[in-house]
Amino acid sequence: MSDIMAILGLKFGMKGEELRNSLTHSKICLMADADIDGIGAINPLLVNFLYLWPDLFTELKCVYIVPSPRYIIYENYEKKNEKRIFCYTKEEFEAQYDGQKKYRYIKGLGSLTSIEYKETLMAEDRYIQIEIDDPACLDIMFSSSRVEDRRKIMEI
Repeated sequence: MSDIMAILGLKFGMKGEELRNSLTHSKICLMADADIDGIGAINPLLVNFLYLWPDLFTELKCVYIVPSPRYIIYENYEKKNEKRIFCYTKEEFEAQYDGQKKYRYIKGLGSLTSIEYKETLMAEDRYIQIEIDDPACLDIMFSSSRVEDRRKIMEI
């Protein structure tokens, strides 16, 4: 985590103007595989870590999730100017896929070519800004003393 802090310009205890002035990037973008590990563990753990600086979420509003595609549909496959359609859900894929074009299931970020990875990062309209309305939810999600509370939530 110290590497992440160094890259972002974060130090414990920073807030407000000091935090704003020390950040090395205007957006903190989290990107993980579109599987249960990425969506259900890696991104939430990173959000929990970054909440050590609550102003990132409340004042600066600079933390985003960059969704990774689950499928890519190719038009003009193997041609220089191929068009790619990125699908982020199975439903989106089924709505876009006509049964004729070549497609690929993306197992993880490592499955993307460098061009596809760049296109995914450049699609800022797909970014999801992280908003934390109630910081207590992070405590419930990650605190070892709140196991029963988590069980109750999962039963609902």
